[in-house]
Amino acid sequence: MTRYFDDVAVGDTFESRGSEDITREAILSFARAWDPQIYHIDEEVAKTSFAGGLSASAIHALAISQKLVHQSGFFAISPTSCAWSSRSWRATAYALGSRSPR
Repeated sequence: MTRYFDDVAVGDTFESRGSEDITREAILSFARAWDPQIYHIDEEVAKTSFAGGLSASAIHALAISQKLVHQSGFFAISPTSCAWSSRSWRATAYALGSRSPR
């Protein structure tokens, strides 16, 4: 059965075959590489932030969620067909030094 993100209702659940621990080290590592906002990389500043302490960025949580959803088999379709009809990618991101297969 093909499912799309529009088919998911509030309260729907899924069980992933995997799991992901969100450790202090993981938060700091991800944030330094991908979302270096001060409250994700400085624990003292984070204490005075809206979260009241070190917290994973939303981008980090989304990446983990995406991984777990796909491990669960909840969406047995490619990501590009998941309600992306109104979006288009301007270019594909290839690894540095590699060549486009086209």
